[in-house]
Amino acid sequence: MNVSLRLPEDRRAWSEAMLLLARLGLGFYLLLAPFGISFREIGGTTATVAVALYYVLDWRNSVLRRHPLRWVFAAFLGLVVLKSAHSMHPSLGWYTLGHSLHATFFLGVAGLEAVREWRHARGLFWCAALMACAQGLTGVWQHLSACVFQTSATPCAELGRLTGTMDSPRVGNLLSLVLPLALAAPLAVLGTGSGRPGQARRLATAAALIAPALYLLLFSMTRSALAGLLAALLVMAVLRFPPRYALPLLLLGAAGIGAHFGRLDAVMNDPRWTIWRAAWDVFLAYPLLGSGIETFGEAYPSLGIRFDFPPMPHPHNIYMQFLSETGIMGFAAAMAFLVGTLLTMLLPLWRRRAQRRDPRFLLALAPAAAWAGYMVTALSAHSFFRTWWLGLALAVQGLGLACARLLKEDRPA
Repeated sequence: MNVSLRLPEDRRAWSEAMLLLARLGLGFYLLLAPFGISFREIGGTTATVAVALYYVLDWRNSVLRRHPLRWVFAAFLGLVVLKSAHSMHPSLGWYTLGHSLHATFFLGVAGLEAVREWRHARGLFWCAALMACAQGLTGVWQHLSACVFQTSATPCAELGRLTGTMDSPRVGNLLSLVLPLALAAPLAVLGTGSGRPGQARRLATAAALIAPALYLLLFSMTRSALAGLLAALLVMAVLRFPPRYALPLLLLGAAGIGAHFGRLDAVMNDPRWTIWRAAWDVFLAYPLLGSGIETFGEAYPSLGIRFDFPPMPHPHNIYMQFLSETGIMGFAAAMAFLVGTLLTMLLPLWRRRAQRRDPRFLLALAPAAAWAGYMVTALSAHSFFRTWWLGLALAVQGLGLACARLLKEDRPA
């Protein structure tokens, strides 16, 4: 059988091919992110290179050229580059950029450009849903067989905390980001009829997808992940259901968070309070522009601060991280990036809340809720620049911004 592979014939066709390649790279990333660095590098680099070539070919018709956050994105990226150079330890910033620019930093832009129709969003949602389910199944197997997929995770496994295929229980933070997408994928895809058989099929598929992932998240015992997931589910519930259900849902969510975090004295004695005080002291020492990207671990000892526990390379709070490492100027840029993204996602949903039963509404709501959950998880989790966490968050950001645009333009499903 003869198979001929025809190359695109004109500039417009090449630009469409680059958008397709960006979607494939993003889908590859979402599908295989927790299963190895190589998978993340391949998917992230493919999406980044493809969207860069698309801009060379067709910048005039790009989404980013007309997007209200384009200057916020530019300012934020400029801040990161500036504070990598203007730093008490520039090599740390350049190391971070070297490991992030080609496969991480532009995944949000790749999603924003590549998702031009609802079917594109649905396909990427399913990639995230299948990844969450597969990762959850590895966690269930780990619990049943006591196996450890990475030797570096052995100490955590010995304490009864599940890690899945990753090297720490922070796999919970990954799952809290993608579970809203995994929940929405079958509910918004398997038919839109209101008949009981169709509804039961959608609910059963959603339950089957998220149950293993939720199991792994719970038994990873990652408090920041559960707080983020609860925040995401609250956003979904408040916007998806009629207003009369909003207050009970908020109270239920607050009770769930309180029950999980447990006694007040345990919360108040958490070492993070000490770390955050050190971050505040670093900010006071470098108030305008901070000490430099990823230099918290170098900055606080230089001020004579010592911990009664192992040294910390970051403040376990991205807001304190930006405040200490980039000063008030960088913190303002970071908040514009984070909050601006959230508002851009939520405003079209709020204006169209009367259409909450429309599957398109749910597709736009899921990544917006996931981004809100990410901002809550970020209060006590990783360094902002941890590559897998940043890459996944920006992929979700790109999906959310693209779906918000489609919903605002009222594109057909």
